[in-house]
Amino acid sequence: MREQFEQKYTYPALEIAYLAIEQKFQSLHLGSALIEEIALMARNQRYAGCVFLTVRAWHTSDYSAVGFYEKNQFAKLTPVPQMDVWPMYKTIWPEE
Repeated sequence: MREQFEQKYTYPALEIAYLAIEQKFQSLHLGSALIEEIALMARNQRYAGCVFLTVRAWHTSDYSAVGFYEKNQFAKLTPVPQMDVWPMYKTIWPEE
């Protein structure tokens, strides 16, 4: 699937531009709940198709959100080192 996604095709996707949970609330799994709610809303809306959620996960030597997104079933694409981000995606429709 990753190889197909990285090809020069266009897929209907919803990008999570910014997601943050205050540190004292991070152990409550609120970020994961928000991602699941976003996926549910994207699957159930009637006006446009959406196959993937995408994100540019912050990734530096001091902090990385990549592990959080991997725990939430996002897959890595090619990193963008000059921007300190790692593009990732999650399929929100079951494969047939």
